[in-house]
Amino acid sequence: MTRTRLSDISVSERVRRAELHHSRGMYALAREEYASLLDGTLTFEPAAEAELTAAYATCCVVLGRNDEAEAALTRARASAELSPAQKTRLESVLGFAELSRGNYGAARSILTECVDQMRLEGERRGLPKALRWLAQTHLRTGNLEGAFEDGYCALAESRARGAEDDASHAHAVLCVAMMQRGQYDASIEHGKEALAIATRLGHQTGVIRHNLNLSVAIRLAGDLDLAATHALRALAAAEENDAEVLAINARLSAGRALREAGRLEAARELVEGALSIATRSERERDHVLVLEDLGDLDFATGQTRAALEKYRLAWRKAETIAAQGDLVAELGWRIGLAQRELGDTEGARSWIARSLEVGERAGERKEFALALRARAYCHASDGNEAEARRDLEEALRTLEELRVPYEIGRTHAAFAAVLDECGADSERGSTERLRHLGAARRCFERVGAARELAATEEAEMRQAKDRAVQRISRGTAAQSRGGRALQVDWKAPAFLKSLGECRKLGPTSLPLLLIGETGTGKTLLAEALHALGRGDEGEFFPVNCAAMPEHLQESELFGHRKGAFTGAEREHPGIFREAGRGTVFLDEIDKTTLEFQAKLLHVLDNCEVRPVGSTRRVTIDARIICATNRDLFALVGDGKFLADLHHRLLGGVVAVPPLRERFEDLPTLVEALLKDVCGLERATVPNVSPDGWEMLRRHDWPGNVRELRSLLHRAVALHRDSTWLTGEMLLGSAPMGSTLHGPRGPRPRGERPLVDRMQSAEREEILRALEKANGVRRKAAEILGISYRGLGKKMVRLGITSDSSN
Repeated sequence: MTRTRLSDISVSERVRRAELHHSRGMYALAREEYASLLDGTLTFEPAAEAELTAAYATCCVVLGRNDEAEAALTRARASAELSPAQKTRLESVLGFAELSRGNYGAARSILTECVDQMRLEGERRGLPKALRWLAQTHLRTGNLEGAFEDGYCALAESRARGAEDDASHAHAVLCVAMMQRGQYDASIEHGKEALAIATRLGHQTGVIRHNLNLSVAIRLAGDLDLAATHALRALAAAEENDAEVLAINARLSAGRALREAGRLEAARELVEGALSIATRSERERDHVLVLEDLGDLDFATGQTRAALEKYRLAWRKAETIAAQGDLVAELGWRIGLAQRELGDTEGARSWIARSLEVGERAGERKEFALALRARAYCHASDGNEAEARRDLEEALRTLEELRVPYEIGRTHAAFAAVLDECGADSERGSTERLRHLGAARRCFERVGAARELAATEEAEMRQAKDRAVQRISRGTAAQSRGGRALQVDWKAPAFLKSLGECRKLGPTSLPLLLIGETGTGKTLLAEALHALGRGDEGEFFPVNCAAMPEHLQESELFGHRKGAFTGAEREHPGIFREAGRGTVFLDEIDKTTLEFQAKLLHVLDNCEVRPVGSTRRVTIDARIICATNRDLFALVGDGKFLADLHHRLLGGVVAVPPLRERFEDLPTLVEALLKDVCGLERATVPNVSPDGWEMLRRHDWPGNVRELRSLLHRAVALHRDSTWLTGEMLLGSAPMGSTLHGPRGPRPRGERPLVDRMQSAEREEILRALEKANGVRRKAAEILGISYRGLGKKMVRLGITSDSSN
C-alpha cells in the first residue's frame, strides 16, 4: 500500500488548512479537517499520522469530546512503528484529556512522566504544552508552587522555540496562578500579555480564554463593570464560535461580576444558561462551579435551604474531582455558613474546619480568609466575641494583603454584624460598628457593589441613629443615677468624704480626676458630679479610652473634617463639641497616647479643639472629668503620662475608696444591687441570711462593687425561685479562688479549704473533657457521663466560659 505524504499538494493544502484553524483557536473547524484526514481513506507514515492524531485529539479535548480523543490516541499509540518520543507526545495529550475530565491524579501522573521523558529524550516540541498542562493540574490540586515552577518553565521553553501560541497559554497559566496567590496586578499583566499574543496571532479561542482570565482578575481587583465587560465580550465570541465549554466559563464570570454589582436577576439568567450546557457536558468541574454560583445567588436572596442543597451536591462532585482542591475549600465554608443560618452551629463549624484545612494546605489564602470570616459568625452565635474578633482581624489582614476590595468590604460589614450580635460594650461597640460600616461602604462604592452599598448605608444610618438615642438616654439615666447616689444614706466615713468633695467640686468649672481601683464606682461618682454641675444643661458622655483604638482617639473626641484622612467621607464634630454644655467622662485616661494628652491639656487650658484636618480652632464648653485606676505619679516618672496634664488635673482629685474600706455600706449596696439584677432577671428580690452576710463581710472584694454585683447576679440566676440567699448559695455562686470559700477560722498557710479543692478538681475534669471535645459541649457531656444540661449548670457554677475552655 502506497502511503500518503504530507508533501502531496492536495493533502498538504488540507493539513495547512487544519493547522491554520488550529492556530487561530477555531477548534471545531480544525477538528473536522483533522478527522477527514484521518478517516481511513488516506494512509500516512506513522510519524505523520501521530502528529495529526495528537493535533486532532487536542482539538477534541478543548471541545469537551474526551472519549473521542482517547479513542484516537489509543489507536495511534498501538502502532509498533512509532518512536518513543512520538508515543510520549501522544501520551501527553492523553494526560490533557484526563485533566479536562477532572481526573487530576491520573493527569498528574501521566504528564509528570511525559515531561521527564521528553527532557530525557530531548523532545522539545511537545514539552511546552506538557509543562503547561502539568501546571494547570497543579493549580487544580492546590499545588501553587508546582504551578509556578512548571508555568515559568513552559514560558521559557515556548520562548526558546519561538512558539508564540504556547507562550500565550503559558502566560494564561501564570495569570491564574498569580490570581490564586492574590497578586492581582501581576495576574492582570500576564493576562494582558496572553491576550495581546492571541490577538496578534488571530487565535480566537485564546482571545476568549484570556478575556475570561482577565475578567476574573479584574473582578477580584475591584472593577466590577470592567470585569463584566470582558466576560460578556468573551461570551459573545464563544457563542459565535460554538465554543460551549468557553461559553460556560464566560457566563459564570459575567454572572459573578453582575451578582457582586447587585444585579441578581441578570446574574441568575446567565448562570442558569450555563447549567443547561454543563449538564450535558463531560466537564464535571464546570458543573460544580455552576452549582456553586447558583447556590450563591440563592443565599443572596434569602433562599438558604435551596442554596445548601446546591452546595452539598457541588461538594460531592468536588470531592470526587480533587479532595484537597480549590473547589473543596470554596464549598466547605459556604455549606457551613448556610447551616449556621439555619441554626446548626456545631455542624457549621465542622464544615468550615474542613474548608480551613484544605485552604491552608492548598495555599488558597483568599478562601482561607473567607472561611475564617464564616467561622467568626459561628463564634458570634455562641456569644464568643473575642474569638470572632480574632478570626475577623486575621481575615481582614489577609484580604488587605491580597487587595480584594469587595471581600474586604464584606468582611468589614461582617465585623459590624458580629459586634452587634455579640452585644459589644455600648461605647466601644457603637464606635467600632460605625467604623467598620464606613470602611465597608467605601469598599462597595469603589467596586460598584450597589446592593451591598445600599444595605451598608442603611445599617450605617440605623447605627448612627441608635448611637444618638443611646447618648440621650445615657445622659438622662446618668443624671438620674448620679442624683440618687447623692441621696442615699451612706455610712462609711471614707465614702462620705469622697461624696463631700464631690458636692464641693461638682458646681465648679475645674477639670476633675477620679482615682480608685477598678470596680469601685468611679462612673457613678462621675454621674453624681454631672448631676451636681451640668445635669440640667447637657448630656453625660462616657468614653472608655482603653476601648478606643489610638488612631480614633483624636478624630472621635476632637472631630475631623471631610477628607482629612482615608475614610473620612463626612465631617464629624467630635464628642467634645457634641457634648455642648454637658459632661465628657474620660475613663482610663492613662491608656491614651502622650500626643493625645498634650492636646487634651490644650483643651483644658484654652477650652478649644482643632478638628483633625482643620487649621481652625473651635471653642467648646463641655465639663471634662477623667478617671484612672493607675498610679499617675509612677506613670509620670516612667514617662508614660504627661507631667503637665497630671499637674492640671491635681486641682480636682477625688479618691474613691475600695469596698474593703466601706463595709458599713455593704447592706445598702447589696439591697440596691439585688433590686437591679432581679429587675433584669424578672425574679423576686430575695433576703440574705445571717450566714450569707457573714460570708459577704469576710470577703476582701478585690474586684470591689463590680465583683459584688457579679456574685449577686449569679446567685439570683442560679436560685431565682428562692426567697433567701444563704451562705451555701453564695458559696456555690462565688468564682474559684474567692475568699468566700475560706473557713471561719484561720487555716494553715498554703492550705485551701476542702470545698475549694473539690471544686478545683471538678473544674479541671470539665476543662479536660472540653479540650478533648474541641470545645463541643454536647460531646464533653458524653465524655463525662452527664447530661448536656447538667454540664451547662456546672460550668455556670464553676465560672467556666467558652474562653476558659480554649
